Amino acid sequence: HLANGTDAPLAAAAKLELAGAADAEGEVAIADAWYAAAERGRSDTEKQKLLHHAGRWYKQAEPAAASQLTKVKIERRLAEIGPLPTATAGTVASAPIPISPETDPAELSPTQRRQLQLAVRAIAARDCILCLNFEKNTFSSDGKRVRDFSPKNWQIDVQGTTPLEPGIGGAGRTFNGVDDCFIIPNLREFLAGGCRAFTVVYWYRRHHEKTSTVFDIGDATNASINMRGSNLYLSDRNGGGKIDLGAIAANRWYHLAFRWDGQEISAVLDGEEFATRTTTLESLNSRTLVGATARIGAQAKEYERHNRMYDGDLDEFLMFTRALTLEESETLYQYGLAGGILGE
Repeated sequence: HLANGTDAPLAAAAKLELAGAADAEGEVAIADAWYAAAERGRSDTEKQKLLHHAGRWYKQAEPAAASQLTKVKIERRLAEIGPLPTATAGTVASAPIPISPETDPAELSPTQRRQLQLAVRAIAARDCILCLNFEKNTFSSDGKRVRDFSPKNWQIDVQGTTPLEPGIGGAGRTFNGVDDCFIIPNLREFLAGGCRAFTVVYWYRRHHEKTSTVFDIGDATNASINMRGSNLYLSDRNGGGKIDLGAIAANRWYHLAFRWDGQEISAVLDGEEFATRTTTLESLNSRTLVGATARIGAQAKEYERHNRMYDGDLDEFLMFTRALTLEESETLYQYGLAGGILGE
């Protein structure tokens, strides 16, 4: 193996790569090592191969480079290396290594953590319209606003709720089942412009058996996620689709992806596809979404809202205007198991 060879520059680069990188700076260090190794009296063919390998690491580090100096160096090195071959033009990280529920996040290598982080970034880069990680520093000083990490950067109003530590990744949020909720004034208006698919993803842990609404986007469609007793329901009143996920144990974290693709609603629970139901709802628009503001932790419509407030914990909340694949849902689940925080 190169790490055990007599070529000192190659051995140093190989050892760095085997150790893995936890962040962009570590990836740049690995790239620099391969770049330096390429400059040591190599044949043109060998030099080009090493430079291409360095280029892949530079390319992977580029989006998350922290300092301007590092960004400039990466740009210059990539310009010098030139176009990467098609077969190696992507990033160094392979698909995430599956993580079982029994895996201790502390046992993950830096490379595994980085793989998951990059995979989640790639997922969130496509059609994400809501991204909340509930960390303390994302709330305003008066606690009445929370930061949305999606490109929409929505203004989200906070009504109550208390910090929860630990959540799944970092801090979470506790809803009291009385008057706590998040209010998203612009979401209904945006969806009313025409939306033919969505996915809602989050971690949750219920406290008590009571009828409550976890998320609701409008009172005509009533595309919502509800707890009834110990059972979790995904419902679309307009289209008639409903999924009963069965009994959900109290005081245990679950990961849910609720998907609608214009023809079916489906659920992925803890990384496994649970059920699919057909629906006649073909589009969210100004006709199917009327008169109510989307809420997390509460029913959108005012009627009987006070009797259906969510009583439990939430963390790592996402919404997309597309139906995620099963593999994408699994990756988000694995990221949570590894203690990942959205927006990192």
